[in-house]
Amino acid sequence: MAELGRVPDTVLLHNPEHDPSGLAAACEELATCQSAGLCQAWGIASWNPAPLLGEAPSVSVTPDVVMVRAGLAVRAKVLGAAERLTAELGARDRWGMAPFAGNPNDPVWSKVDANMFLEPGQSASCIQAGLAAAFALPTVSRIAVGTSSPQHLDELAAAVRYTASVGVVAEYRELLRAGAGR
Repeated sequence: MAELGRVPDTVLLHNPEHDPSGLAAACEELATCQSAGLCQAWGIASWNPAPLLGEAPSVSVTPDVVMVRAGLAVRAKVLGAAERLTAELGARDRWGMAPFAGNPNDPVWSKVDANMFLEPGQSASCIQAGLAAAFALPTVSRIAVGTSSPQHLDELAAAVRYTASVGVVAEYRELLRAGAGR
């Protein structure tokens, strides 16, 4: 806190799926830290929340947020687990991360027209459309991205004016679920 000059807004427990049996104790410790004024909020950040589903009922405190992968590259099983974990824990909010699966320069982002995921009449760059879609896969209130490029950050910041099509996203999720059965 001394280095920040203030109490952190949110402290996240990262990747508890690596040791799901420690989830309840870690959550209790974070809630204690919040009560002691060491952070304003706390939550869980999970790359794959599926292993946590069996442990969630043992968590007796409620996280403020669950942060999960979001976007077009997330598999159906992970999307479903993210939604179920948020509900099981009673988290107040869900945030997203890694909307481009860690690499916005991957050729897939220049070859697929993500504009098909936007509401009719909107046109954006592929990166912007992909980020807009990520807010709906699963539904999240904010998304964490990393970049060392001011131009990339400008492009992403401009993406918040675009809206994903609820119908197209629902159809896409059905296709993901159907493909997951193979």
